[in-house]
Amino acid sequence: MTIHNLFILHHVFYDQKIAINFHLEKFTKPFDNKASQMQKLPSIVLKQEGWEILDLTEHEFKSWTYDERVNNVMDWLRAAKERQIEKEVILRHPIQYV
Repeated sequence: MTIHNLFILHHVFYDQKIAINFHLEKFTKPFDNKASQMQKLPSIVLKQEGWEILDLTEHEFKSWTYDERVNNVMDWLRAAKERQIEKEVILRHPIQYV
């Protein structure tokens, strides 16, 4: 793994500082199918900058049914957005220009 690969986030909402980092099974630890600390480094660094990041492994994602996938990700996104509103990263009611 190179430094270039190290800071890739797979699904990013820049304006809201929210991201999902999806870890493929072939790159996770073989004995427990979890992401290594090195793979989580972008999350650790960006969380210090006020980002909300979900580290999701392919193994975990595949263990959910289709409905669970949709619900779990959408619930996490809603909760992350609410946390960003509380931290005042984004506004609850965006400014509307006339």
